[in-house]
Amino acid sequence: FSEDGVIDASGQGCADPVATRRFAVTQISEYTGTLFPPRVGNELSFTYDALFRAGSAQAGCSLERRRTEAVFTVLGANDAFMIAGRRIPGRVYLVEGTLTDSSSGESRSRDYYYSDALGWVVMVVEYDKGVPGHVMEMVDWMSTAGR
Repeated sequence: FSEDGVIDASGQGCADPVATRRFAVTQISEYTGTLFPPRVGNELSFTYDALFRAGSAQAGCSLERRRTEAVFTVLGANDAFMIAGRRIPGRVYLVEGTLTDSSSGESRSRDYYYSDALGWVVMVVEYDKGVPGHVMEMVDWMSTAGR
């Protein structure tokens, strides 16, 4: 993908010997619902088409067109959410995000923990076949306090 957003199928950018995967969303459709302002029960769903560039330098790059159904649902809220023993400011909403590949039916899900006081996601939990896997804690909000 070039800096101007044009798909580059020449294979440049696949020079990394480790497999890489990049994509560009080409269309969003079937948009329904809303997440914001966050409220338990809110749901946002949409379908997007994307071009994926996958592969490594050894295998060569390929372009693949995919359609994905995305559903994001606000499942809960917590006024005393803690990460590493520190309380996160404001109300933290649990938002479940599920992406389903339209052709294979394969789904991936993540839980997003969104702080309304900070205005950003403070933690993400990725799931592998329904089992919590990778946990990512976001920017350390305490290091930005008072700035």
